Amino acid sequence: MASLFLFFILVIHLPSYYFGMMLNIPTKEIAPYVQMPVISIGCGGLEHGKAKLIVSNWLSLGGRGIDTALNYGNQEEVKAAIDEYNNVTREEVFITTKIPNCDIQNIMHNVQKDLHLLGTDYLNLLLIHGPRNGDCAFAWKEMEKIYAANLTRAIGVSNFHRQHLETVLQNATIVPHVNQIQLNILRNDPETIDFSMKHGITVEAYSPLGRANHSGDISGNVAIQEIAKRHDVTTYQIALRWIVQHNWILTFQSSSTDHQATDADIFGFELTENEMKKLDNLSGIPSKNFVCSIMFCRTAYARTFVAFSALVIGLFIVWRCRRVKIHHHSRLNEHTFKWNITPNYCDNVLVDEENVE
Repeated sequence: MASLFLFFILVIHLPSYYFGMMLNIPTKEIAPYVQMPVISIGCGGLEHGKAKLIVSNWLSLGGRGIDTALNYGNQEEVKAAIDEYNNVTREEVFITTKIPNCDIQNIMHNVQKDLHLLGTDYLNLLLIHGPRNGDCAFAWKEMEKIYAANLTRAIGVSNFHRQHLETVLQNATIVPHVNQIQLNILRNDPETIDFSMKHGITVEAYSPLGRANHSGDISGNVAIQEIAKRHDVTTYQIALRWIVQHNWILTFQSSSTDHQATDADIFGFELTENEMKKLDNLSGIPSKNFVCSIMFCRTAYARTFVAFSALVIGLFIVWRCRRVKIHHHSRLNEHTFKWNITPNYCDNVLVDEENVE
């Protein structure tokens, strides 16, 4: 009996011990009857050449959201990884892909090429990769036709800022379901995020983990480190949890099974309201080179610094106006003139010495 019980325990726990903790990623409705995993694995960026390994590892962990693009040139590797993983059906996998731009002439051709390379007769989410090479308002009408033809379950855009979204929405019958943009704790675009959410467009983050000298050094940020230590998690887990807790979705990149498993394991803790506010205020803090213009000082820390600096400068000017008179003598048309700074208004007054008592 004891042996049978021990065997039962091993059968239950050995898979998770041997293969690692299986991910249980929730979904979010991005379009009518379309549920998308809130975390997808990305196949682009620095590791786009490892797409097969990335997808294979992700599927083995229980991940089902996969993000690729025609420009990545690795759809065949993505297809191979899905085909070789026997424990998942096409219906269980959520494939996001992107056509390059707003070139109307090639939109349908690019979609058909994507479908062929991925070995599927439909996509889960199709995005325009960027607002380039054409009229994106007309391109969006073509996307609506593709959606109506059931070639994709949802449509959206990527790298579209507010002004680009406004152009699309002018003549849109269907509002974009998703806007995928660069977004993390240290680098984000509040105006575009707010506009997207106001119009019911799901915000999806890429580069959510940042990158030093590129999109923010998240792992080296002291404030994030402190919060991570408090929850006994990594800085990257804090970064992803912050996004999900804002009710956004994300795609991140890693070819390592361990990193994929650890980074995406963010549903066992919750950030407090104060922690969320503190993280919200990190975006836009001046970097070590201390270059920060008033236009881009969006956080409380930066605004406080600018306000304090302005106060100090203002006090110094007032003190100088009351204490110092600057005289400059010159001769013009055989008259001597003097610059005088009055103590009341600090106005430069041109005074003719012949009329001074």
